[in-house]
Amino acid sequence: MVDWGLTKVVAWGGYYARLFINTVDRPRGVVSREEAEDLRRELRRRLRVLKAPWGYVQNAVYEPGELYRSVRGDFPDLMVYFDSLRVRPVQTVGYGSPWLEGNDRGPDDSLHSFDGFYAATWGDKRKRDMHALDVARFLESVL
Repeated sequence: MVDWGLTKVVAWGGYYARLFINTVDRPRGVVSREEAEDLRRELRRRLRVLKAPWGYVQNAVYEPGELYRSVRGDFPDLMVYFDSLRVRPVQTVGYGSPWLEGNDRGPDDSLHSFDGFYAATWGDKRKRDMHALDVARFLESVL
C-alpha cells in the first residue's frame, strides 16, 4: 500500500503526530543533512495551519529537543499537536480524505490536555487547584 521509495515522511498518529523523515528507503539511500533540514523546515511551515472542512486548524509543531531536556532512542523528527489536541491524527492508512468524521481506532472517550487531567473525590472539597505532586502522593498511597 505504501511506495517507500517515493515516501519522504512517515507519520504515526495517536494524540499527537510523530513525523519521521524517511532517510533509508529512498532511491538515493540516505538523504543529506541539508535535504532533511530543508524538509523539516518546510513541514514546520506547512503544518502550522491546515485548512480542514470546518475551517482552519492551528497546530503546534516541535522538534523533540524543544520539549524534552534530552531525547533518546528512536525519537521523531517532528511532533505535531493539532488544534490543542482537539483534532486527533489517525493511526491507519487508506482513506480517500485526510479528514475523518470519527476515530479510526474506535471510541476514544478519554480527556487529553497539555496540562494533564485528573478527577478526584478525596480531601477538602473546597480546594480547587492541586499540584501534580499532590496527585502523585495520593497514587503512591493507594498503589
